[in-house]
Amino acid sequence: MKKIHPINFVLVSFMLASCSFLGNASQSTATITEPEAPPASPVPDDGVWTGEAVFIDDVTLDYDDPDSGFAEIVIDGFFPDGCTGLSEVVTTREGSTFTIRLMTTRPMDAQCTMALEPFNTVVALDLIDMADGEIVAVDVYGFKVEFAVGQKPQANREGG
Repeated sequence: MKKIHPINFVLVSFMLASCSFLGNASQSTATITEPEAPPASPVPDDGVWTGEAVFIDDVTLDYDDPDSGFAEIVIDGFFPDGCTGLSEVVTTREGSTFTIRLMTTRPMDAQCTMALEPFNTVVALDLIDMADGEIVAVDVYGFKVEFAVGQKPQANREGG
């Protein structure tokens, strides 16, 4: 009498279970939906691509005069090539949280150096309507800075 090796028994059991699963697949009521595609970048009429093509290296706070009602965020980073440049700084505020985004442009048909190009920009934040001691949070692509209005900074930066 031949002995059935335990591994053969497991393999045959697995194959039979797979076949019975496939046989019931036509009775399935699950619906598969494709994920929504991200919105396509607009095709520029003027031959210039617009987007957010930046690599952030460092974000620091310049708040030497808390009585001024303004703070400055210094952003150091890199553009992906020699043709990309900063076109607009978009700052939004929700409560005491500021979010900064950097819009860039690049000519579509330009032949560019394929080397990272450094940049530095300073963004002023209007704090005039905020109370002394209120904690302000600033987010620049995951780099976060927090400070208290009207107080000398002890910058707490996270991210990157």
